[in-house]
Amino acid sequence: MSLNSFGAILSFAEELESQKKQYYKTAAQKTDNAGVREIFESLGAECAKHIKLIRRTRQENVTEMILEPVKNFFRESFILDVKVPDQAAEIIMAAKKNEEAVIAFYTEAALKLKALSEVSGILKRLAKKQSIRLEKLNWI
Repeated sequence: MSLNSFGAILSFAEELESQKKQYYKTAAQKTDNAGVREIFESLGAECAKHIKLIRRTRQENVTEMILEPVKNFFRESFILDVKVPDQAAEIIMAAKKNEEAVIAFYTEAALKLKALSEVSGILKRLAKKQSIRLEKLNWI
């Protein structure tokens, strides 16, 4: 499915963050390691903050969303694996893969919306935050 507008891109970003939030909630429930559980819970809380930022960005830039068409940008490249495995190592590997997909999405979305400099900047910041999240997962 094509992400052919500002609204479609931010709606998909919100969907990705919601999926990750649920993934981390389930992952936290599946782990016996208190430290790892705490990391998953904090990552889920960060997803909730990102959802709020995305919603606010969409509301504040509603007039621009009509003006900026987007071409050749498809959600299929960024679909997440939301099934939480049973093994701790597999949970972490899947989480890393999901974070990498979201980094790629935010990076490409920022390029697609570069005419909207404020929105593009927010998407770049979200990509950077995802990179930091990926580093946290690498430490587990």
